[in-house]
Amino acid sequence: MTLFSRQTLRHYGVALIAVALAWVLMALLDPWIDATQAPFLLFFSAILVSAWYGGFGAGLAATVLSAGLSLYFFVPPVHSYRLNWTNCFRLSLFALQGVFVSVLCQTQHNTRHRAEVTLRSLQASEASLLAAKQQTNDILESITDGFFAVDQQWRFTYMNRRSLDAAGRSREEVMGQCLWDVYPGLVGSIFEQQYRRAMTEQVPLNFEGQVVTGRWYDVHVYPSSDGLSVYFQDLSDLKRSEARFRRIFESNMIGINFAANDGRLLSANQAYLDLLGYTQEDILAGQLTWQVLTPPEYLPLDEQAAIEIRQTGVCTPFEKELIRKDGSRVPVIVGATMLENPDEGGICFVLDVSDRKRLEQQLRQHAANLNQANRAKDEFLSVLSHELRTPLNAILGWAKLLRQQRLDEQTSALALAAIERNAALQTRLVNDLLDIAHLLQNKLTLTISPLAVQVPLEAAIAALQPTIQEKRLSLSVAIVNDAGDLSYIVDSFELDGQPLPLRRSSDSTQRWLIAGDSKRLQQVFWNLLSNAIKFTSSGGEIEIRVSKVIEAEKSYVLVQIRDTGIGIDPELLSAMFDYFHQADSSITRRFGGLGLGLAIVRRLVELHHGSVWAESAGQGQGTTVFVKLPLLERKPGLIPRTEQNQPQPNASS
Repeated sequence: MTLFSRQTLRHYGVALIAVALAWVLMALLDPWIDATQAPFLLFFSAILVSAWYGGFGAGLAATVLSAGLSLYFFVPPVHSYRLNWTNCFRLSLFALQGVFVSVLCQTQHNTRHRAEVTLRSLQASEASLLAAKQQTNDILESITDGFFAVDQQWRFTYMNRRSLDAAGRSREEVMGQCLWDVYPGLVGSIFEQQYRRAMTEQVPLNFEGQVVTGRWYDVHVYPSSDGLSVYFQDLSDLKRSEARFRRIFESNMIGINFAANDGRLLSANQAYLDLLGYTQEDILAGQLTWQVLTPPEYLPLDEQAAIEIRQTGVCTPFEKELIRKDGSRVPVIVGATMLENPDEGGICFVLDVSDRKRLEQQLRQHAANLNQANRAKDEFLSVLSHELRTPLNAILGWAKLLRQQRLDEQTSALALAAIERNAALQTRLVNDLLDIAHLLQNKLTLTISPLAVQVPLEAAIAALQPTIQEKRLSLSVAIVNDAGDLSYIVDSFELDGQPLPLRRSSDSTQRWLIAGDSKRLQQVFWNLLSNAIKFTSSGGEIEIRVSKVIEAEKSYVLVQIRDTGIGIDPELLSAMFDYFHQADSSITRRFGGLGLGLAIVRRLVELHHGSVWAESAGQGQGTTVFVKLPLLERKPGLIPRTEQNQPQPNASS
């Protein structure tokens, strides 16, 4: 508190008022009394009041003011500060009395303040004690162990809820009652012996005992001058658990081992040994330790678990790997606990999680696939809206101009051609969507018959001939016979875009028959060629090569379509035949399309029991697509019946 705080100013104000009142009274009484004979009479009262109220500072201030006023007004000669020895003595005595009174009052203030502080401290301590007592009671009521206290005469002074439940009594029935009256079955038992020993010898005890009801208890007894405090725990689940644990250990449901504190394995059940490929003889040899079985990168986890066991007696189960006898690794979940006697080491539970790890990996991959599918779906819907709207806008625009009848004959012809071209594009987009819907529902019908592979291939080439000519592409087709010679060559166009007639050297490939749907295989080759044309710049090359391959004693016809186009990143090749997939939307958006063609190709080829894949060296390196179809191994005269592919379970069914 500063010198000029409000409280200090208030104290000085009281001193000033008291001195002023004393001076006024002295002045008023001066006609009736001789103030010069007792100049300090009333001023001493002012000092006393000031010091009592404000302490030493206020009393000292009142003393100084009183001395000054008395000296000037009432000590002869009055109205003067001249002093003689007598007045000096009287003034000094007055000042000493004022200081003494001020000191006494300040001492009283200090004593009263200390008393108030002590009182508040005692009140706080009492509240803390009450809170601690309540907290202790709450803890005792909430613990799972039974607890009771008795005095020197064995009368109950406290029983928690667990203890009351064990006694089957209410608190009112047992409080103040004798222990031996409430539990007559304890008389003559180990419980009475140990309780009386703890009370007599004043030593804490711990023992196990069985009561007449057959239940086992672990008991801790703590004596004091007031009596006994007893904690007890029911061991009857525990005793049964020991038997159950033995059955679990021997049942080999999970791996269990006992280990010393230094990590040596002392014993293990067969499940643990089978998990790691060791035998009981290996354990008896004393060579197996946690350090040997644990990969180096997991040793810090083992050390952390050991610290936790030393501190708490158990460790939180954690994942790690163990090294098998053959050097391979197995992922496991490990949990350990210290035995009751810490010197005996601990027990460890080991659970093989190999299947779970594989499942987690599959789930992660599935989640990644779902995320990718969602992204592909969103992008597909965006592309679909754009691709469907673009031809419609052109059709509507030209149709509006035609309705206005303001176009000349040449422009009208261009308008009709544009409408027809965009309508055809719209039809193709809708057909792709319908094919995808049928494929996803396994409802696409195939009309299977023997046919030479070049029949649908030539049909696709013929359908795309105008586009090839328009982009000034060079197309070559080579069909290789069994001897490795070229038996069928087509050079479709020169660089000036003028088509050349097909040139055949032989018809030997007619014996390369496959069982397939000519229309759907034409759709396969049309989609693949269309993609090659779309992503190949003007003046580029497209090469088709058809050959026979034998794999696992089965014959196949292999169709390769190579272009010199923009190429594909090798990382994207595996997904390019997925539904709604486009390798790079920023590139394919420039060329149009829904990203459905290759997915339709893959499914149609699979329905023909074939396979399709692609290879590319990367951006700008071109792409080669391979279609492999099984050759028909029946005699040419035998025509198989028309079939419909059987529905197969998939994500949409």
